[in-house]
Amino acid sequence: MARRALLILIMLSALYPIPIEIGKRPRVIVRDFYHINVTLDKNGYINATLTLTYYNYIKDGLREIYFHIYPNSLYFRERGGEFKLLWVESEGIKLNYEIKGRDGSALEVKLPCPLPYGDRINISLGFIEKLPKMRDRYGMWKGIYALGNWYPIRAKLIGGYWDTRPYANIGEPFYSDVAIYEVNIKVPEGFLVGATGRLISVKRIGKWLMYSWLAENVRDFVWVASPYYLRLTKDVTVGGRKITLYCYCLPEHKEGGLRALRAADRALELFSKLIGEYLYPSFTICEVHAWFGGMEYPSLIMIASSLLKSKGKGLEIAIAHEVAHQWWGMMIGNDQGGEPWMDEAFAQYLTVIYFEKYYSKESKEVLDELIRIPYYNFIKFRPKADDRPYRSVWYFDSDVEYYIATVYDKGALVLRLLRALVGDEKFFTILRKVYEEYSLSIIKVRDFINLASEVSGTNLTGFFKDWLLSPGTASFSITNLSISTFKHKYLMKGDLIEVKGNKTFPLPVTLTFSSPRGEVRITVPFHYPLTPFKAELPFKPIKIIVDDDDLIPGKDGIYTYPGPLTKLASTVN
Repeated sequence: MARRALLILIMLSALYPIPIEIGKRPRVIVRDFYHINVTLDKNGYINATLTLTYYNYIKDGLREIYFHIYPNSLYFRERGGEFKLLWVESEGIKLNYEIKGRDGSALEVKLPCPLPYGDRINISLGFIEKLPKMRDRYGMWKGIYALGNWYPIRAKLIGGYWDTRPYANIGEPFYSDVAIYEVNIKVPEGFLVGATGRLISVKRIGKWLMYSWLAENVRDFVWVASPYYLRLTKDVTVGGRKITLYCYCLPEHKEGGLRALRAADRALELFSKLIGEYLYPSFTICEVHAWFGGMEYPSLIMIASSLLKSKGKGLEIAIAHEVAHQWWGMMIGNDQGGEPWMDEAFAQYLTVIYFEKYYSKESKEVLDELIRIPYYNFIKFRPKADDRPYRSVWYFDSDVEYYIATVYDKGALVLRLLRALVGDEKFFTILRKVYEEYSLSIIKVRDFINLASEVSGTNLTGFFKDWLLSPGTASFSITNLSISTFKHKYLMKGDLIEVKGNKTFPLPVTLTFSSPRGEVRITVPFHYPLTPFKAELPFKPIKIIVDDDDLIPGKDGIYTYPGPLTKLASTVN
């Protein structure tokens, strides 16, 4: 009875707009409602029906609705996957439809009559699939069935046109609204299922098991199944709320599963404090055989087997990154395909912040190994590559190295520089403000720039033009350097110049003066192309390092004494 009452309440929430309190700002969210029944057999065949309850808040007289059908993309079909749409109807009326998109991953459904603004319609679909045998977010490999982006999901409009952009095998080409899902999953007995949302019940039906799931306020519904899984659980308190952590892993990787749960607990707690409340009742980690390290979905992440059996920092790095995506990409929505910087760079940099918090001595090592060194190696060996982070996933085609170096790594360095520019207090206020304004909604890069400018009290348009929308780095040098003595002190004067990059937005550049007697650091408020500086020192310096923390991406000069301070070969600081 309690479950029935709950489902009635959820159905009502789909039928009527509900005001929801996000932070301190009430917002009305009209949700799509998906009801799905799906059966998976041991051979990877899927038989499913889906009903979408959809409200038209796009335009009056809507004549069609588009869906993404990613399993039908050329990428999966070429690898043995199959998708077949059996029928489409609305309240018993057959609807005309057409598969479109340059890779076959878009579905146009013609409505029986124009849908007035504010009205709703139920659209039902029947479909079958065969999972490809591959190590990916969608596919089966060695007894683990990964069901990421497996069902028809309503597309969004972009600039007045339905989004029919193709599937991309690197990055996430996804862009969806918050919805409610009620999903019944039937699998052979002995299978364990991990999924987005909350498990309502498990029933035995002959030699099958029926798992019933309810997921609210999520942008997608994903599930993973295996007869070989071991399920680990941990009840934790995150931001004052009790949630349950799950890890579905192979028995031989139990130790890694326990480490993954511990890291997820710490990451959820930290990011809840820094950004905002984690909204879901559970968080699930599912082991998969994969070419990637981790993959994010609402309240569930996939983690590669290779990481769960490893002993180094790789597992914890992946967990921190994917947990950060619960805020950046999941709760705070964005166009993951068109503007991947808006979630990937944030998840990447928050991984460094996670290590700052829990492993302060190792955080620089993680920054170097995860971000700085891979990025600098990339631009060293591919100097002609356009490394602006504001690119879509489709720009990179299948070049994973290029995509990660540019969007993830340089993108994270841009956020690190922003933090240095505005200071910790304003930087984390910006993150919290984004959560308050855009949780369960969609943020664009232009929205972030405006919000960051507002919170910092500085127009940051030029900063993002330099570092997000333009390629290249900045290199600084010292010229006209002189030294004199005054009352047992040493006065150094010179000009700091930007010798490469043409980055015109004013930035704080540090100069570190050192000798056997100590070290003095000053910050020069640099204005392009040249800014004079002076420093009063208690010793004669033997070395000057420009931007020794490498806060501003680029290669800078190191200078040594005695004699006229002469520039050494530029190095990566």
